[in-house]
Amino acid sequence: MEVIRSCALLNELPEADIEHLAKSVRSQSYRKNTIILGVGDETDSIYLIKSGKVRAYRDSEEGRQITLNTLGPGEIFGELAAIADAPRIASIETLDATEVLVFTSAQFLDLVTRQPKIALDMLKTMARQVRTMSVDISDIALLEVYGRVARVLLKIAKQEGDLWVIDGVTHQDIANRAGSSRETVSRIMKELRNKKLIRVEGRKIIIEHGLFDNY
Repeated sequence: MEVIRSCALLNELPEADIEHLAKSVRSQSYRKNTIILGVGDETDSIYLIKSGKVRAYRDSEEGRQITLNTLGPGEIFGELAAIADAPRIASIETLDATEVLVFTSAQFLDLVTRQPKIALDMLKTMARQVRTMSVDISDIALLEVYGRVARVLLKIAKQEGDLWVIDGVTHQDIANRAGSSRETVSRIMKELRNKKLIRVEGRKIIIEHGLFDNY
């Protein structure tokens, strides 16, 4: 029940609904780097992340993986395919050892029917996702690789005191987000260091103010 309450989409459900859902879900664990769902899969399940992290991605025509989104505890995936009654349009892969709660499309649709606020919250979430993806697609279409990588760095950096820091992200992760190759990203990261737009301290990437000024 605590896991269900941690989900922003479900935490305002009446206590009876939360209790009923908690009794009917099943728990599933996955190792790191495991594909939970693939493009085109037709499943009758919706997943609520209890612990760990996953990413949604698609393969480009060039065979590169483009990360669409990352999700962590308290977030769900699979709900849009359930409502549309359509195959999955993205693959879901675990980034860490991950545990999820699984419930059926029928259970979810019953909740949406009886609790219209869930549908409204979903529309708001979808609108934000479409807006973000529209910007990302525009970036990929209009910016050269150098600019795309810089934009990815600025997007995933988190503030730590006076610094903006990226921790534990690999060049491959950045390449997936930028729609590029790891080799290209490595060359760009070296150039950014040479221009003193970033610096690297162990596993951390520190964003210098010059990168903000340019992008």
